[in-house]
Amino acid sequence: MVFVSGGTIEGKGNDGVFVEGRTVTLSDYYIGKYEVTRAEYENIMGYNPSIDITIKPTYEFESTMQRPVDSVSWFDAIRYCNKLSRLEGYTEVYTINGNTVTYNQNANGYKLPTEAEWEFAARGGTPYSTDWNLKYSGSEIIEEVAWYSKNSDGTHQVGRKSPNKLGIYDMTGNIQEWCYDWYYSTLDTGNVTNPTGAKDKVRRVLRGGGFSHTATMSYVFYRNTGEPNSDIHLHGFRIARSAN
Repeated sequence: MVFVSGGTIEGKGNDGVFVEGRTVTLSDYYIGKYEVTRAEYENIMGYNPSIDITIKPTYEFESTMQRPVDSVSWFDAIRYCNKLSRLEGYTEVYTINGNTVTYNQNANGYKLPTEAEWEFAARGGTPYSTDWNLKYSGSEIIEEVAWYSKNSDGTHQVGRKSPNKLGIYDMTGNIQEWCYDWYYSTLDTGNVTNPTGAKDKVRRVLRGGGFSHTATMSYVFYRNTGEPNSDIHLHGFRIARSAN
């Protein structure tokens, strides 16, 4: 896990979640240095749901089980977080009752990052620095930091590309990552603290792009969505945890 010092970000742009007219305050938190791997998921959940997709022969030396886990739904990801919390003695963040999930922001267990936490970490954690304004997480050159549609036909072992300023890998490319939030196309303006998304419950947020996405769809501010029960091979996740 990588420590991320929170703060208050006054929105200035028109992309991502830090937009003009919106001021976001985030508490300190930890976020996964890598996407959750197949090995980690199987160790906690007892099975590996991933679908093997042929990758270019050049990369056959890579460890299959160190690729990011894929084919997981949003619900699969939060169940993983809760189980990991129980195993390590933390308080579970989520209460799950059928398809209803309650998020306890005061709990100290593992969770999915919120969309704002994800983007803040992906941009390097220092608002409006050189790193903040890069097209991709850690570089202006996508090939340096990401597996995407022009250099891959499947996921790859985590951590093979360069990290961003915070030392976090694969926040651009490799596998799309679930965030906690319900998606909303129009962001609330004004002052918000630790936002968790929309109240209209239709689709959850996915960020970061993946191996099949174009360079444009991999921009650090690009927002995508998925139905929470969707477990297609493009969906994975990384974990986070409150530092308070």
